[in-house]
Amino acid sequence: MIGVGDRMRTQQEVCRLFHEMHPDREPVSQSTVSRIERKYRELGHVRDAPRQGRPKINENVQQDVILSALENPHCTVRQVSRDLNIGKSSVSNIFKKDICLLILILNAAQHSLTILPLLEPHTIRHYLYLRDTMTQYVPVLSLPDSNGNVIARPMSVPESLGISKQRHP
Repeated sequence: MIGVGDRMRTQQEVCRLFHEMHPDREPVSQSTVSRIERKYRELGHVRDAPRQGRPKINENVQQDVILSALENPHCTVRQVSRDLNIGKSSVSNIFKKDICLLILILNAAQHSLTILPLLEPHTIRHYLYLRDTMTQYVPVLSLPDSNGNVIARPMSVPESLGISKQRHP
């Protein structure tokens, strides 16, 4: 017997009542009602139990990882991991996710002229690096220089840093 509203009802009545109140949903079986009733009697609630496995990294930690990389672009995964006291694999996964998102944005920028002006200077530097290292995934974009003129061919990272590609004998 289950107390609903002002009176007690059988599990069968609860099933029928549920179906009347929610005709668009799948009807519940008596065994489902029985299981929910037992859970309520044992725990005092019917909320889901905490999930097994490793907890997800919250958004604040993800933002801390990204900000750390923005503040010091030459930091390593190990340094960020140590500074923020989180696992190296977590830092690496956050970086990978961020890089994937940037690659998607850059591919969209290839087809939409309104995206490029919205990108910040550090994003352009990331583009140059990704264009050099992941050429098959990152499109060639016409980028504005510091004066607003369009660069016909973006420089590679070594070129942008002023490093010549001369070979020394």
